[in-house]
Amino acid sequence: MSGELKRLALRGLLWSVVQSWGGKALTFVLFLVLARLLTPEQLGAAAAVMVVVSFLQILGEQGYGDALVQRQNLQPHEANLPFVVSIASACTLALAVALGAPWIAGAMRAEDLAPYLAVAALGLPLSSLWMFQEAFYRRGLQYRYLAARLLVVTAFAGALAIALAFAGWGTWSLVVQAVLAAGLSAAWMWRRPLWRPSRQFDRASFGEIFAFSRSVTTYRVADFVSARAVELIIITLHGTAALGLYSVGSRIYQTLMQLLSSSVMGVSLSALSRIAHDVDRLRAAYTKTLTIGSAVGTAVFVGVAAVASELTRTVFGERWADSAPVMQVLMLLGAVQCVQFMNGSVFNALGRPHYIALMTIAKASVTLAALALVPAGSAYELAVVFAVCQLSITPVTYWLVLRLLRMPVRSLLRHGAPFFVSAAVAFAGVQWLRASGLLPPSPVLQLGLLSASYLGVYVVLAALTGWGQLRAVASYLAR
Repeated sequence: MSGELKRLALRGLLWSVVQSWGGKALTFVLFLVLARLLTPEQLGAAAAVMVVVSFLQILGEQGYGDALVQRQNLQPHEANLPFVVSIASACTLALAVALGAPWIAGAMRAEDLAPYLAVAALGLPLSSLWMFQEAFYRRGLQYRYLAARLLVVTAFAGALAIALAFAGWGTWSLVVQAVLAAGLSAAWMWRRPLWRPSRQFDRASFGEIFAFSRSVTTYRVADFVSARAVELIIITLHGTAALGLYSVGSRIYQTLMQLLSSSVMGVSLSALSRIAHDVDRLRAAYTKTLTIGSAVGTAVFVGVAAVASELTRTVFGERWADSAPVMQVLMLLGAVQCVQFMNGSVFNALGRPHYIALMTIAKASVTLAALALVPAGSAYELAVVFAVCQLSITPVTYWLVLRLLRMPVRSLLRHGAPFFVSAAVAFAGVQWLRASGLLPPSPVLQLGLLSASYLGVYVVLAALTGWGQLRAVASYLAR
């Protein structure tokens, strides 16, 4: 990797972290406030609407953003036809949702959702607008502008949502927040565009771009189904209140997943695509990222799982206590996923997004079949089934990466096993301490003592078993 690319990648990584960590931290704080102002039914209704809109955003954007980032020697006019197709698709989907909102709500057994769906659909074409400009900023590793946009838009839209919730708008406060955020993002990105559409259309390049984006879209649709189908099943079988509890239980999981994974993955596709021709460099970058993900990401997820009960009562309040078991299951899932997700960047960088698509389709099929066939009487039981299905393709994912990078299994274990084992032992220590009866009655004090116990045990064990790997990463980053 050249010196200039190193500087661009590190600067991009820094601002990607600012964008991801700052934006998600701010979003989480706003969600925490809104969770204390809204009822489980109101929060669950908004979550159901966002599930539908998020799925349609995938269909509207069609994966062109990643395709433009990955394409070598991209010419500006090559983005024109994908842009037109994406905007037309998003507008068509928005109109279809607005007209078919009563039918969609009826299929979800939540007829009251119809007006929320019709309004939320307005954000679909707005999202396609800003996603194209974002692709060109990502391609140039210019994450500083993206970070500023995310922080400002999130703060403004979130403040309005809180004001509306105080005024008694309920579910509408979250729907308005989503549409406003999409509109502000579009205005921000087009205020300083890196690319402007023209009337020059290149059908040959569109075919090549579409071939890549089709695989990305297939993957995203399958991943969405496997990751979010559980939410649709919850609202259909158990109602909006149950979905509200699940949303709170899964919120920290989703936030941490993006904080610890998306910030690196956002830059990794851009940077790894430039060294994909050199397997030795790609292997070195992958192993270092694997070590960081295991040492930091896995430790954080397992730690939150260990104190899920105390954390839920302290952060969200006693009325959300039933969401703690859901949080614990999803956090243990995230302990594996935060490391595994780096595999997707390797596949994309090597021009093999179809690997991700095929595996995700398999995972989605397993998830849908299990959720439909395995009896589950609560959101917690559905979360357990969901977590097991999400891990069903993990061995295949690593087998493919090891084969592509020509890495032995022992190398994979050497970089990750010490930190997984250390986290597991620290988790067991927290369970023992909770069962000992030595903790004070206050949930806040319990959270502090249990967290300190977990951190202390993990740091000592990780230093003893993984010191060599940590030193190698520190040396690599210093260079």
